[in-house]
Amino acid sequence: MIELTFKQAIKNTLLYELRKNRNSVFVSQDIGVFGGEYKVSKGFDVQIPEERIIEVPVSENAYIGSSVGLSLNGFNVITEIPGTKFLIRSLDPIINYASKLKAFGTKVPGSLLIRCPIGYTPYSSVQDNESVEAVMAHFPGIKVVYPSTPKDAIGLMRSAFSEHDPVIFFENKNLYNVKGEISEKSEEKIPLGKANIIREGSDITVITYGSMVKEAMKASDVAYMSDVKVEVIDLRTIKPIDSETIIKSVKKTGRAIVVYEGYKTCSVGSEIASIIVESEAFDYLEAPVARMCSDDNFTPFNPIKAKEVLPSSGKLLEKIMQLVEY
Repeated sequence: MIELTFKQAIKNTLLYELRKNRNSVFVSQDIGVFGGEYKVSKGFDVQIPEERIIEVPVSENAYIGSSVGLSLNGFNVITEIPGTKFLIRSLDPIINYASKLKAFGTKVPGSLLIRCPIGYTPYSSVQDNESVEAVMAHFPGIKVVYPSTPKDAIGLMRSAFSEHDPVIFFENKNLYNVKGEISEKSEEKIPLGKANIIREGSDITVITYGSMVKEAMKASDVAYMSDVKVEVIDLRTIKPIDSETIIKSVKKTGRAIVVYEGYKTCSVGSEIASIIVESEAFDYLEAPVARMCSDDNFTPFNPIKAKEVLPSSGKLLEKIMQLVEY
């Protein structure tokens, strides 16, 4: 076993794919010396064959459109958008073209993996702190991945390389330096659409993903001291979503909370609540399905104020105890 940070895990997986596959190309800004917005691609200019690196101008809309064209010509395209505010600018080629190619009857011989940092960081603008995973998941023809550990990042990315639908691969900025153990020789793929039960419990189900997995585990540890057994599900993939695992767990526990950084209205939490109440799990509920999120408020620049908006283990623990006593 070796220990890697989340960032190292992503970098190593990208390097392996770009060296191994002659049809793989990396399309992005500031590759190599600068290394992209969060230094993931630092050194790629000397570590990867020159013909597999395409350095582009600062125009996300343009180079995502070009990446769609490359995938149509049989290339396995890996691209990076430096943040969610820039992802919004790239919606035209993603939504109007990449997601609809199959609907047009177009065969896509290549693949398109769009990496994007996401999540709150202190002293960042409200535009930089947007959580837009629900926006991307809304449209047919797009797959949305959101890992929480280095191991999952590797396994999910390896699966994404072979997808013929465009894949949005979200990387929470607060996880880049988080470490995890990984088998040195493992080439395991994690199927998209398969959640992970990271802690089993019988009293309540917490469904979460990304940086909120850590908060859920903290709350679960404290709840256990009060003899409350929390089942924690890490979704790993927002779309396709693992409805089967969610429903089976809620039927067992009778209670559910969805925890995420995003907004409350038309969100991942809304979708999961609908999945539960529209399934046979509804008959097993002993309390309303709850959501712990940023409500409908922008995350403030000031980290002290941001704590009032963002979910936390303390807020989650309080909600867990309320639902258990409902």
